[in-house]
Amino acid sequence: MTLNAGDRIDRYVVEAPLGEGGAATVYRVRHAVLGSRHALKVLQAKWTEDEGQRNRFLAEGRILAQLRHPNLLSITDVVIVPGVAGLVADLMEGRSLAEALDTEGALPEEEALRVIRGVLAGIGRAHAAGIVHRDIKPENIFLNEDADGSVRPVVLDFGIAKMSDSSVVEHRSRKMTQLAVGTPGYMAPEQITSPGSIDHRVDIFAIGVLLYELVTGEPPFGDDGTFQVERRIVDGDHGAMTRLGELSPHLRAAVLKALAVDPAGRFPDCEEFLAALGTKGVASPAGPVAVRSRRGALWGGVVAALVLGVVAVAFLGTNGARAPTGLVPQAPAEPPMLAVASPPAAEPVERPAVTPAEPPTRDPVPAVTPSAPSVTRPAGCTPEDDSPREHLTCVSPRLRKAMKHMEAAYVARMDETSSMSGRLVLREAHRSFEARLEACVGSLSIADLESAGSTPDLDVAVVQAYNCLLAELDARIRSLSGQTR
Repeated sequence: MTLNAGDRIDRYVVEAPLGEGGAATVYRVRHAVLGSRHALKVLQAKWTEDEGQRNRFLAEGRILAQLRHPNLLSITDVVIVPGVAGLVADLMEGRSLAEALDTEGALPEEEALRVIRGVLAGIGRAHAAGIVHRDIKPENIFLNEDADGSVRPVVLDFGIAKMSDSSVVEHRSRKMTQLAVGTPGYMAPEQITSPGSIDHRVDIFAIGVLLYELVTGEPPFGDDGTFQVERRIVDGDHGAMTRLGELSPHLRAAVLKALAVDPAGRFPDCEEFLAALGTKGVASPAGPVAVRSRRGALWGGVVAALVLGVVAVAFLGTNGARAPTGLVPQAPAEPPMLAVASPPAAEPVERPAVTPAEPPTRDPVPAVTPSAPSVTRPAGCTPEDDSPREHLTCVSPRLRKAMKHMEAAYVARMDETSSMSGRLVLREAHRSFEARLEACVGSLSIADLESAGSTPDLDVAVVQAYNCLLAELDARIRSLSGQTR
C-alpha cells in the first residue's frame, strides 16, 4: 500500500515519504495525539500478505524493542492494521557510516576507535540477550548527531539476526537458520561454510573487518569478487591487507585477533575486544566523531534510519544552516526540504549450509511430455519465493523429489569434505548451478505459469523450462554423487 501525506495509520499521520527499499518504504510520520515525529517503516504491499515475510519483519521489531541501548536503533511501536504492517522508530539526524567512508575515506585512528567502541557496546548488549546480528557492515551503522554535537554510532538492521531463544522466532524455518546469510567480505569463515552452527563470534569477526576498513579505507580481504574474497576469508589469507603495517601495534594485534579463522582464537566477547582497544566497559563513544566533508563543513541532515538496507535522507536547511554533502543538488530559490533514498545496501547473501546428512539413494528423474506439468497450485503448496522456478517446483511432485535428492546429495558431499577450501569450491559450483536453474525459467513469468495451457505456445514454453530444470537437477545429482552416464 502506498501512503500519502495526510493518511492516518492507527495513531500516526503520514507527513512525507523518506525512502524505499526492496521490501519496505519509510515515511516521516507524526503521532496524532502527542505531535511527536517518528520514522515509520511499512512493509510493501506485495509482502504484507506473505505470512513468513511479515513474521520476519515483525520479529525484527520485537528484537530491537527489547534491546534498549544508545548504540542500537530504538523501535518504539508496531502498527498492524488491515493492509499495513509497520515499525515505528526514532527519527535520527546524520548519515550512514558507508556514506562517510565513501565521502571522506579512512578515519584517523582515534575517531575510528570511537565508532568501533560504540558498535561493540551495542552489539555486546545484543549478545547478552542471546542475539547474533550476522550482518555488521558500514551500511548498517548510522552516525547519529546528538543535540550536543557529538556523533553516536547506532547499529541498524537486525532483520537476519540469529536468536538463541527459539521461542522468540518460532516463525523462522529450519531452512532459514541453515542458510549462509550476511554480506560477502564481512562474513566469518564458519558463517560461509557452516552457518547452522555459528555463534556470537561471527560478529566479532565482522567488527574486526570494520575496524581495519575504517582505519585504512580498504576492505581487508579485497573487493575483486565474492569467490576470491570468501576464499581468502576461509583460508585466513591476509595478503590483501597491504596497509596492515600502518596501524599502531595494539590496533594491528586487535584486528588480527578478531579476524582469526578459528572462532576460539578471536576475542571471546565484546568486552574483551573493548579492553584490547584501550577502553573497557564503554557504553557509548566519548566525545564527537568529527567526520568532515572535503569542503570542511560538518555533515548533517534529518534521517529516518531504518533496517533492511533502507536509509532515507531528508535535508532540512536554511540560509546559514549546515550544508548537505552532495547527494542531491539544492536549488537556491526552493525551500530546501527534500527527501531522497540512499543507494540500496548490498543484499545479504543466502546460500545452502553444511549440515550432516546421509548420502541419498537417487531414483531416476525422467523428463516429461508437454502434457505433464500442472500449473494449478495444490492446496497447502507455498513456493519458497515468488519466482517461476519455485512455482514449478511447488506444483510438481517430480520436481520436488528431484530438488530434494539434489539438496541431500549436496549436503552429503559437503559433509564429506573436511577442508574449508574444499567446501568453498563446492559452494561456488553450487552457485553456478543455481544460476543455470534460473536461466531455465528466465523467459517465464508467474503470469505465464498461471495461464499455461490456455494457448499451445505458453504450454510449450512452460514444458521446455520444466524439462530444463529436470535435466539440470539430474546432472547436478550425478555430479555430486560421483556417477557418470
